[in-house]
Amino acid sequence: MKSSVYTPSVLFALLAIFFNGLTAAQVCSQTAGNFTANGTYAGNRARLFSSFSSNLSSTYGFFMNTTVGHGADRIYGIALCRADSPRETCNECINSGIKELADSCPNQIEAINWAWVSPFSCFVRYSNRSLSGKSELSPSEEFRNSGVFTSDETDRIKPLWENHISSLIAAASMGTKIKYASGERNFSDLMKIYALVQCTPDLSRRDCESCLTQTVIAFQSCCGKNHGGSSYTPSCIFRWDLYPFYNNHSSFTGSSPPPANPPAALPFHPPANAETSTGNGRRISSRTVAIISAPIAVAFSGVLAAVVIFRRMTKRSGFHGRLAAEERGNGECMQFKLATVRIATNNFSHLNKLGQGGFGSVFKVEWGRRRSSLLSHVTKCKGSDSFQTLPAELKICASFDKTPGCTFGKIHPVS
Repeated sequence: MKSSVYTPSVLFALLAIFFNGLTAAQVCSQTAGNFTANGTYAGNRARLFSSFSSNLSSTYGFFMNTTVGHGADRIYGIALCRADSPRETCNECINSGIKELADSCPNQIEAINWAWVSPFSCFVRYSNRSLSGKSELSPSEEFRNSGVFTSDETDRIKPLWENHISSLIAAASMGTKIKYASGERNFSDLMKIYALVQCTPDLSRRDCESCLTQTVIAFQSCCGKNHGGSSYTPSCIFRWDLYPFYNNHSSFTGSSPPPANPPAALPFHPPANAETSTGNGRRISSRTVAIISAPIAVAFSGVLAAVVIFRRMTKRSGFHGRLAAEERGNGECMQFKLATVRIATNNFSHLNKLGQGGFGSVFKVEWGRRRSSLLSHVTKCKGSDSFQTLPAELKICASFDKTPGCTFGKIHPVS
């Protein structure tokens, strides 16, 4: 029964991977002003973008904080890849972000772009003011998964979730070259919590911790009951899910281990109104342009087709699922009266006998209106050549020799 509860979550996770893999969002500032298309600032922005592309590192954790130009036309820029992004993915992500900024914010003096190359993310940002070492929470992007925890589930997961995220924030903020941490935590036998946090490396420990804490609290206020989600700001990022989405690579862990005594858990604020986000699971704080390329339609159609086929297969195999459940029952065996077994095998008729197995005769049986063929291994009891000595109630078990003097095999559905 539990598996059916979480099956939709798996499907939504697959959909999230498709959408995150082909999505970009940017915020073009409407307050910083515009620049002239062929002016000095435009040329400086082009050189800034070129600098980002040409300086992409061959190692994990690309980050670049640079300036181009002088005086009033000076431009400041930051580019950051998620620390677990492989070089090729980081390169693709940064170049995608640059292109989207050039296309969607053609003459804005300040803008930021978040890009996703499944399942990794990056951002490119520029402005006419200094950006280095400043923790900024706006503009921001929040995404949430469609699945929602019940109130009881939320209460049970809350302490573990808060402790896990707090530990990751502490570990990331203590990093030097890379302020990043990721990890998983068991919530139950069937569920794990996966999470990732990261700051731009130019932030101080205190600013990084503050940025991530405020980002997580903001996420909780809109999406605290959802089965995972993410939040992106100009200075830090946060994501958590019920399935693994990050790359386990030894070179991008923080330079310092998590503290022995992590800080107190974050305050938890379940949303008073879960509909503060838009219907597609996003809450947009400023003007955001979402760009979804054509392959999304193909991928989405493929997933929907798989879902339809899965549902049809589930219906066809419904009997087998019910049979397996009944076979497990409340114990290890199923019990049938001998009279019932006689009817099912037509009184052990040779017409129902399929052959001779290592444990005895093999009969074909049918149960009521199900009309489903089954195989039952039945052997004779010791010291008798007749089935008359079978007990009044017959136990058909998964293992043998459960009934003294007789051996019975497992009922097997025939496909």
